[in-house]
Amino acid sequence: MGKGCKVLLIVGIVILALVIVGGIIGYTQCDKIQSFAATKAVESMEKDVLANIPEGFNVDEVKATLTELKDKMKQLVAEKKLDFTKMSPMVNQFKESMKDRKLTAEELDKLIEQIREFIKSS
Repeated sequence: MGKGCKVLLIVGIVILALVIVGGIIGYTQCDKIQSFAATKAVESMEKDVLANIPEGFNVDEVKATLTELKDKMKQLVAEKKLDFTKMSPMVNQFKESMKDRKLTAEELDKLIEQIREFIKSS
């Protein structure tokens, strides 16, 4: 076997080992990865919503609902009961509402309603 083939074989083995180790870590740390992703998604949602609250909308009500959502997420993560299928309607409503990068009062009402439904159902 030539020198180039040996180097290529070693590089291939190293890459395969990294893929296997990455898969094992991903499998064993799946809950932590999902929790981190969900927490960051809620933080991002909060930031976008607060930056785009329509004029005349009750800001305190929105902040209270978002704080309640963050608290519920922390509780679900701590109890390892976070169900992403229950989050789906809320996330989909957020995506739909933010397509044009602006929130109307109607869109925000629907989003707040979805957030409250998620909080109650979890």
